[in-house]
Amino acid sequence: MTTIRRRRVLPLKRFLLVPLGGAVILGVTLYLPAGSPAFLPLTGLLAAWWLIGAVICGGVPLALGAPGFRAPLRVPRPVGTESFGDRARPGVLRTLLSESRGTRLLRHVGEPLCAAALLAGIFALGALFASHVPVLRAAIAQVTAHVGAGPLWVVALAACAAGIAEEAYFRGSVYTACAGRSPILLSTLLYALITAASGNLLLVLAALLLGAVAALLRARSGAIWAPMILHAAWSLAMLWVLPLALG
Repeated sequence: MTTIRRRRVLPLKRFLLVPLGGAVILGVTLYLPAGSPAFLPLTGLLAAWWLIGAVICGGVPLALGAPGFRAPLRVPRPVGTESFGDRARPGVLRTLLSESRGTRLLRHVGEPLCAAALLAGIFALGALFASHVPVLRAAIAQVTAHVGAGPLWVVALAACAAGIAEEAYFRGSVYTACAGRSPILLSTLLYALITAASGNLLLVLAALLLGAVAALLRARSGAIWAPMILHAAWSLAMLWVLPLALG
């Protein structure tokens, strides 16, 4: 009984510790004054925290065939024409071989890039509207104030790294842990709840929308690559869109 209890409690402690620690680091990072030299190191620390959390809480599903993945339909060959190799291939490899290269690129690269472009357009329109509301304009300014924390390419790299690490944890470990219990909803709500530590309403709304789309891509592709590409592309777009909204 003791062994069973330890196995149940330890994962729960991990899943509580990781998001709470991430919320603290995120809150401290975004409350730094504009141009603070501590912004980039803390962003790197946040990325490392999510990656470590993803590993200790179950790992990151990098391969196809993860929970929620549906292999495309395959037209069966006539009886007698199927080779021994076809019968012996494991499910994941068979899925890879049954899809064309173009289909795989579309599923794991094209779809998240298109989704990122669509989200960027939605956020651009929303930011233009929010820029005319003092409270919302201040929320945008809180985010854009850190763009000048270093060279633009370094800030962009840090933003992408943080986004990819967040996907490794929320659409990786958390999504997998919630398999069979509404993983799309639960992973999205947890992501938005942690983002609330920033005290920025617009970031929370962004987390709800971005998290939902990322979770849908995870469910569709069965791997974490699509959400990671989505988040990285969206982060890069926001570095250009949000400053333009403020004029």
